[in-house]
Amino acid sequence: MTLAAQSETLLEASAEDSRPPEVQAAAVVLAYLDNTQLAVRHKAFEVLKELATQTVARALEGKSIHITTLNLKTGVAPDIAKDPSAWLSPHWARLIEAEKEWREGMIAAARRERSEFIPRLEKLQGNPSTYRILADPLPHEGAPEPVSLVPQGGIYYTPESITAPGAWLSKALNAGIVPWTAAARWSLMLTVMTGLIAVLILAWLLLYFGIRVTRPLSPADVTTVFVFLMLIAGVASVFRFFGELFDLRIVMAPSLLTPLSKDNVTLELRPSTVDTAGELVFARYTSTCPICNASVELFDGGKDFPGRIVGRCRRSAREHVYSFDHARKIGRPLRESAS
Repeated sequence: MTLAAQSETLLEASAEDSRPPEVQAAAVVLAYLDNTQLAVRHKAFEVLKELATQTVARALEGKSIHITTLNLKTGVAPDIAKDPSAWLSPHWARLIEAEKEWREGMIAAARRERSEFIPRLEKLQGNPSTYRILADPLPHEGAPEPVSLVPQGGIYYTPESITAPGAWLSKALNAGIVPWTAAARWSLMLTVMTGLIAVLILAWLLLYFGIRVTRPLSPADVTTVFVFLMLIAGVASVFRFFGELFDLRIVMAPSLLTPLSKDNVTLELRPSTVDTAGELVFARYTSTCPICNASVELFDGGKDFPGRIVGRCRRSAREHVYSFDHARKIGRPLRESAS
């Protein structure tokens, strides 16, 4: 039996999953990476995929699931002459940093795979150092959302948490979550209203002094009027943005509020539940295009799909377009050529 066949055998989950916990966690990793295409775009996630694949294969053979640095380098980059530890170190650091971002996506993948465990990475110091995937129990949810079936020709989206602005102030912000408390609501309202009042004061000053001017308009006057109109447009955009957020519960986040290394980020207003208070959440949703196997990411619908957020394939963004059901995290083709 080949390694690929061995892995495939263990990845098939039954209604009552009898696979070892570490194998279930490794299967969740592979499902997560398959749907997000992260292993294709980032070398660190290719290392993670190799770690999960070797974990499954070794477990099937009854071997230890502690993977050495050399084993990982041989599986990912056998032709690179660099020392295995020096090669792996930055990739492993990137994976440890990404753990807080992928938690929600791994939970979603575990529920879709009917797994009872989610993965956690561990490095064991020694000579040589070894790496393994630990299995943490799937977090208890009071009323988990049902796993929706993927429509014909459609996709399902995997969420990824994005660090929120001001993350240095709180660990919660590192996970992209801003508690929607009374203090947060009042602070936001105070900030927006301060901007509005400032613009109104500027408008009054502009009118008050403008009607007293009897000389011909100068370039400075035109510039002042232009800047004032830009300020009005900015305030109107802010009110429109928050209006859509409060009404629709999810919008595309402005670039100014997201890290430079991340794009296609959403800002969600999640309502309070029995277990949690309301939250503002920064997240990315990605999937894999069933037509060309490229990554699918979210965009504003624009003129083609006004008032909607849609998923566009990175390889054929005009034709391979999918809907985005935020509640069920699935999408169906929006173009006839993609159906």
